[in-house]
Amino acid sequence: MEAQAIAQADYLDILFDNRNKKYGGYVLRKYQDQRMMKALLLIVGCCITLVTLAILPRGKEVKNVVMVTPPIVLTDADEIIPKPPKPIPPETRPALPETVPTIQNPLPVISPDEVVTNTPPPVDSFAGRESGPVTAEGDPIGSSVTTNTTKPTGNSNVVSEPPAEPVIYAEQMPEFKGDIYSYLGRSVHYPQQAIQANIEGKVLIQFVVNEDGAISRTKVLRGIGGGCDEEALRVVSAMPAWKPGKQNGKAVKVFFTLPITFRLQ
Repeated sequence: MEAQAIAQADYLDILFDNRNKKYGGYVLRKYQDQRMMKALLLIVGCCITLVTLAILPRGKEVKNVVMVTPPIVLTDADEIIPKPPKPIPPETRPALPETVPTIQNPLPVISPDEVVTNTPPPVDSFAGRESGPVTAEGDPIGSSVTTNTTKPTGNSNVVSEPPAEPVIYAEQMPEFKGDIYSYLGRSVHYPQQAIQANIEGKVLIQFVVNEDGAISRTKVLRGIGGGCDEEALRVVSAMPAWKPGKQNGKAVKVFFTLPITFRLQ
């Protein structure tokens, strides 16, 4: 390249002198400034667009939109005639059986004439006679009647009363001395068999509170099994004495039913 041409030539022309300028490296270097300018303008344009969209005011949001539908009007509708109600048949009561007149049996009335009074004989009629067995004279084949004047000895007139049976209700019902729920909470132990079988429920125990407050006749009215029935019986039988029930101010035996609940926590 001549000296004058070198002074006017671009550095690319000097670099690619006597070389293939159609090669891609020459073209890329020659138009690099144009590409950089286009890329810069594109980036600036995108930034301006985003900023403009962010600044522009948005439309108002519509809240609580209520849709109103016009009322439905029926035209040329056929008139609905209600059906007449079915007649209710009269109730027929069964005929009452004819009552047969009965005759009441009157109680027997004893008149004064029918009352027989035994009057003792006068004392004078026994004068000069000895007391003791008397044999009536008469037919030897007949029976003799003897009277004994000796006084009875011992407690022949005392009749022992049978023991009173327990009652279901008394004027003053039996009461536990203290808090029965605290006693049951301390005394009842959940059987291991019931825990393993996941058994829960309520056991009803019936027992009798005697005149002295002692517990007797314990039995299971309704059980749930798993050893819970036996545990409830054991705890009730071991309870301390209660305040006995009273009827007319007198201590009596009273039936009592106690529910014991077994529940797994």
